[in-house]
Amino acid sequence: MSKTKFYLPILLLFAFSCSSDDDNRPLSVETTEPTNLIHNAVTIGGVVSGNPLDEVGLVWRTTPGATLDDQSLKVDNPKEGSFSLTVENLDRNVTYHFRAYAKQEGEVVYGNNIGVTTSNFVIITMEGGQQLMVAPTDNAREVPWGPSGVFVGADSKDDGAANTATLSAVSNEYIARICAQFSGGGFDDWYLPSENELKAVAANADEVGGVLMAGYWSSTEVSSTSARAVNLSSGNASSAPKSTLLNCRCVREIN
Repeated sequence: MSKTKFYLPILLLFAFSCSSDDDNRPLSVETTEPTNLIHNAVTIGGVVSGNPLDEVGLVWRTTPGATLDDQSLKVDNPKEGSFSLTVENLDRNVTYHFRAYAKQEGEVVYGNNIGVTTSNFVIITMEGGQQLMVAPTDNAREVPWGPSGVFVGADSKDDGAANTATLSAVSNEYIARICAQFSGGGFDDWYLPSENELKAVAANADEVGGVLMAGYWSSTEVSSTSARAVNLSSGNASSAPKSTLLNCRCVREIN
């Protein structure tokens, strides 16, 4: 009876020591490819293994080799496996270099460097949730809407793509052709925004950038002689004669 009592604690201590050694593993960190890259944000992450884990996250700057002395963002509950974080408030058309990292008892291990270039095309969200990509600069300045004296029927206040298709099918004389033929960013589905879509652009004018304090044509037709225009600085909309020389900024819907 006494021998059993003497050896049992020793066996339990030995078992615990083996388990503790197995749980302590060195860090391994890999940075993964980005997703959801837009003009001012990107989702990127990594794969981490090792135990214990004190901290896991991302570091970044505009040159390779970012460390915790640069910009950083960490996950709430560090654990082994994959993670992703969305980094916001980035500058448009800038290349950032990201690295995943992990901390273990004071040691920091960084993953591989991945360079990411933000888009030059701003994406805005309308009240109903529709997202529009906006051309980074004006597509035309001081141009007429189109021929006067004919009502084509491109009168939607919400669907600029349908208006543009209607106008393009009739003639190349309409300003909508500029957007229909635009291929910015490698996309071929640009269109002249409707009145309400153009109002959404106006509401985000500071972020869109390059906006003149002047009127811009929408694709919304009013009559045989006039169409709707929006001042992108003030957001005010009005009808203008189709012969008026105004500006043009194309958009495309994000599916």
